Amino acid sequence: MKRWIRRACALLLCALLTLPALPRAQGATVYFTALNDTLLTLTEVMPTLYNGVLYVPYTVFTPRETGVDLGVTATYSTMKNRVMLFSSQHQLTFDLAEDATYDLDGNSYSGRAITRNSMVYLPIAQVCAVFTELKYTVNYTEFGYLVRLKNSKVILSDAAFINAAENPMRNALSRYEAEHPAETAPPADTSPTPTPTPTPTPAVGSGRAVYLAFGPGSAADPEELLAALDGWECRGLFFFTA
Repeated sequence: MKRWIRRACALLLCALLTLPALPRAQGATVYFTALNDTLLTLTEVMPTLYNGVLYVPYTVFTPRETGVDLGVTATYSTMKNRVMLFSSQHQLTFDLAEDATYDLDGNSYSGRAITRNSMVYLPIAQVCAVFTELKYTVNYTEFGYLVRLKNSKVILSDAAFINAAENPMRNALSRYEAEHPAETAPPADTSPTPTPTPTPTPAVGSGRAVYLAFGPGSAADPEELLAALDGWECRGLFFFTA
């Protein structure tokens, strides 16, 4: 009942939002990935923005490959075309074959996984909304965007981490550009993928106000919308009808 009320109210909301500035990279769009205080190797398999939703490769949750254990682990079944995320408290399944996302209790979620060049990508805002022990931030640096996924074991602030990682990021970008001279972005998706619910695209320009209104019959999913806004660390004022 509470879930139904929340959904009904969210469809009637009118929100005043102030979105953080997120400058666009000049030239190549490069996304670095950091897990707590570790900068991962820069490859063509990197986070990507699709329809306003930020996605990360499921492999960021595989400690065997990254060397960092965030307390949330991913397994991928190629036979079932399904990615399962689990921790000591939660479990979330991204079923690409059924185009569904659900947990152990049978609750379904609007955030879907997508496939790009045989790699499965997960909507990071949806993941962090379920695994609340995880947080993520997106920062723009002179070398490209930095997507940082963190848990309670993180030590450095984002500013301190970016300062410490300046030389490694510069060197990694130089190597990447030398190895991929013709690429300006991760390869385009050539396989059919589900279309996520459109979510607000970060505004260009500091302090820009955006007004959003939703009425009965709106295609927007309130949970997906709120998860996306939370992921971008948006703040706003919400109005409801009586």
